[in-house]
Amino acid sequence: METMQNENKVQNPAPKPKNEPLHWLMVGGILSAIGLVSALVLTALNLVTDPVIQNNNAKKQLAGYRAIYENCAAVSDPVTIDDNPELTEYYIAYSDSAKQQQIGYIYNSKTITVKSYGNIHAMVGIAGEGDNVVLGKVYLVEDSLSYKNTFETGYVEPYNKNPSEETLAAVKCGATFGAQALNGIISAAREHFIQNFGDSFVEPLSTDSQTIWGEEWQSDWIKETYLSNYPYARKAYRFFEDDSLYGEWGQLITTKYSSGDDIIRMTIGFQGTETDVQWGKMVLTQTQVSDVEALNAFVTSYNAAPSEEALATANDGSLAILKSMALDAKAAFVAAGGLQSTERRFGELESDIAAISSPKVYSGQTQKGDHGDLATAYRSWSVYSDAEKTTEKAKIYKMRVQMSVDHPVSSDPSAYLPEHIQSDTVYLIALSGDKASPNVDHMLVINDSSGRNKTITDYINGFQNDNVEDGVVGTDATYTLKGIWTGLKLAKSLYAGE
Repeated sequence: METMQNENKVQNPAPKPKNEPLHWLMVGGILSAIGLVSALVLTALNLVTDPVIQNNNAKKQLAGYRAIYENCAAVSDPVTIDDNPELTEYYIAYSDSAKQQQIGYIYNSKTITVKSYGNIHAMVGIAGEGDNVVLGKVYLVEDSLSYKNTFETGYVEPYNKNPSEETLAAVKCGATFGAQALNGIISAAREHFIQNFGDSFVEPLSTDSQTIWGEEWQSDWIKETYLSNYPYARKAYRFFEDDSLYGEWGQLITTKYSSGDDIIRMTIGFQGTETDVQWGKMVLTQTQVSDVEALNAFVTSYNAAPSEEALATANDGSLAILKSMALDAKAAFVAAGGLQSTERRFGELESDIAAISSPKVYSGQTQKGDHGDLATAYRSWSVYSDAEKTTEKAKIYKMRVQMSVDHPVSSDPSAYLPEHIQSDTVYLIALSGDKASPNVDHMLVINDSSGRNKTITDYINGFQNDNVEDGVVGTDATYTLKGIWTGLKLAKSLYAGE
């Protein structure tokens, strides 16, 4: 048997080797054919679906005209907007099919990608005359955000019910990134309208702030807000105490009067609250009137001791107009709720505050946490139970914790960290008692844009002194809240040394 098997092995020749080049040519041809067929199928599919998508978007745009202006009967041909990161084109909207009665402008945005959450594409209505801009409604041509409902009910719908600077600025809605993206589209449309169809005058802000405040301000610590429905007030520039852009230090409000060839532009400063307005200096930025010398003399006199009472003698000619402009600026300041300073929130941290110290400003006081978080201490205040400032109740610290982690930062494979975490929380901490082991009287969120707003806000605002850091595990905001503890530790270390 063994011999036969061996013979068979010898007698049966080995298979001939395949023609390798021919074999691979055949395989390549098959793969190329499959790729060609797939490409043809995709091309055919795109040829079918692209017109459908474009047609659907076109129908949505037609519906959008009426959603923005209910009486819109026709629009102009689109006018392309070049080199704008948010906008593609605009239309003029008319209330009649003959296109004789213009009612406003409709801006069409680009498709904006909102981080990894999806896209938005919007149309925006803008109307008005000169530099008196009237914000109109928005219409979403596309909204593929993963938090679509929160974005639309929390930001879009409230804005459309009352298009205004206040609702435009209300981006803290639980869908902050989407709201900020739409805010950018609306703001870009307004800016384009002003530059091309309105008043393009630009205030010399650095010079004005130097004259009014006695110092220049960092441009990225200033927010510009357009004012509407005021006879003279046009813009409010909100000056913040630090780069968190929360905690106003002061406001400059610009005003304009024009009649025929006469023009007066004036900028005036304000601090204080809506019930206790503190008047600041004023600056004339443009004067084209016959009694300009009297106007300049009055401003010099007013700036020596700014107050509402100092306006009492301004009753004739351009002086009377200037007085009305200043009072209109005050009305805009009051209507906006006065200065939204950090100190206004202290009553939510400590009761029966009789006096507050000047802030102690920190420079370079930061602390890194274990999970990619960075805590920053901006400033602190002492609050007192007596007006003479002899009995300190507590110290209040303004903190910020930022986190932007794109990859796991732990070397422990069992310590899972999500692929991407981004958060930014500004909050206050009130500490009192023993320096080495202080009591946390209260903590308060000023702003949170982490995407886990309720979890973080509820935890910070409801903080108890017996809370422990491990208690944040599994809260759906574990790493951001661990960052909050990093800020608390930094505040305690500062408190111990003061």
